[in-house]
Amino acid sequence: MAGSRLAAYAKVDTRDVDEAAEKVGRIFCAHRLSALSGARRFHARHENAPVTIGKRRAGSINQVVYGGDVAIDPGCLDRFFLVQLPLSGAATILCGRRATETAPGRAASILSPTEPVTMRWSGSCAQLILMLDRTHVERAAARFLDRAEGPVVFAPSLDLERGVGPAVAAQMQRMAALAEAGAREPRLMPRLGEVLDAALATLLFGQPSDAGLAEAPVPEAPPRAVARALAFIDVHLAEGIDNAALCAEAGIGLRALQAAFRRTLGRSIGEVVRERRLDALHARLKDPAETRAVGDLMLDLGLWHLGRAAEAYRRRFGETPRDTRRRG
Repeated sequence: MAGSRLAAYAKVDTRDVDEAAEKVGRIFCAHRLSALSGARRFHARHENAPVTIGKRRAGSINQVVYGGDVAIDPGCLDRFFLVQLPLSGAATILCGRRATETAPGRAASILSPTEPVTMRWSGSCAQLILMLDRTHVERAAARFLDRAEGPVVFAPSLDLERGVGPAVAAQMQRMAALAEAGAREPRLMPRLGEVLDAALATLLFGQPSDAGLAEAPVPEAPPRAVARALAFIDVHLAEGIDNAALCAEAGIGLRALQAAFRRTLGRSIGEVVRERRLDALHARLKDPAETRAVGDLMLDLGLWHLGRAAEAYRRRFGETPRDTRRRG
């Protein structure tokens, strides 16, 4: 069985098929599970780290491992999407009328809630799985792309060698790393929602879908949109930035806001958020009354990867955070 960086979130570890189906079903949905290699080779493990944005549940990052070949029949998922990134073994997925073969480094799968699904996992298959709440996805699609709220159906095959696949895979791995670190340092957990929304935006803008989301025209942003967005970012620097709330504050969709940022500031929203977090850190380090450790200040401002944050700080200010503190 493959190891997992989500071990702190273990929910299922069993060699009983019925117990696995019942416990995994509580996390995802009710489904039929069959051990095709025989009960003696069967082993199921499931780790599940929930992700919230504000007070709303947005989804979860999971690792699911089955020893031996299994058949899984959940029908329609109904309440959620699943992005399944294979780590070992292989899987054959029938989603609606479309079949997808997945393997590590080659192809992942995206299951949409309105499409009936059957799966066969083989070769002691392990998958990193991003669960996306259906309501969150449909609201985000409406807000990000200035379209009516309604069902979204993604193409079920996600190419991991080109297109948006490598970016989505990297974002899912980053979520797993954040969850692993968050088990020890809970202040990091709000950043999970930020990365989840980044992965969702990547899919909405780049993964083919029956709604043609990637081809939707970009509307012009009103003059005050960037200023309102910047004010929102500054207030929420210490939290995960909720892209849907950011768009609501700016009064436009995410693509239009992103285009306005690039046109007005010459940088993406994500780049501006990082810069303003570094600027806030710089101001706090210069304050003689601020006595907390540099690492604690970084974490409080959402700079969870301390080494990268320190290097970015040095590039921006020409000195290390500790140098700034000493001068302050």
